[in-house]
Amino acid sequence: MSVQAKYARSKEGCELLETEERASAWVRDLIVGNGWDFVPEYEMPSGKRIDYLVSAEDGSIQFGIECKRRMSYLLRDEHGFRGEGMKASALAGYFEQAAAYAMELGVPVFLGPVIHAGKKSDLYHGGNNLSSLAALNIFGGHMNVGTLVNLHSFHNTYWVMILRGAAFWGYDWDLKDYAFNEDRLSVARTNGSKSERVPIALALEERAEQENDLAQNTWWRENMDGKDGG
Repeated sequence: MSVQAKYARSKEGCELLETEERASAWVRDLIVGNGWDFVPEYEMPSGKRIDYLVSAEDGSIQFGIECKRRMSYLLRDEHGFRGEGMKASALAGYFEQAAAYAMELGVPVFLGPVIHAGKKSDLYHGGNNLSSLAALNIFGGHMNVGTLVNLHSFHNTYWVMILRGAAFWGYDWDLKDYAFNEDRLSVARTNGSKSERVPIALALEERAEQENDLAQNTWWRENMDGKDGG
């Protein structure tokens, strides 16, 4: 067994995913450690709540994170930990939820945290025999859904956010630091057979305008409806 697989199967690694509360606390530590602004339990206009709405780079980059427990294929025998959160049926439900959040927010949403021992390409490798995790990332990317992964690979452990077959954010070996990937700072939109990629910054401007219009309409209904024009 490789060093990284042994660590990822350890008591410490599995306990981090045992409950959604523990998984969420681990993600919160990551967010705080990177100095990102965030709103926990962010309430969207529909009334739905996402675990974290995160803003980075002075607000020009925004994304959501929805935390789930037991997102790992790895085992923990003494507690019967068998990666229930990685079954295709479970991931399908997670995807449906995250896709709805991404559509309403207009920004990517990442499911996690995932503990994975292997290569980064395992997370999105296609073909005829793809894993449930790769399927989630491949199909999810078209709906602006990705995964937040704690990756144990080649004796290194690092975080990565996967979106549409590449890192949205992760460790840049050239920079020797974590960085956002300019090629993935966009949201996918589809209109019939046509698809496009809209920069996140532009999507945020559009959402701000929509929220402002909604606020104005709400104010008008609450304060002006029923009053005489004169």
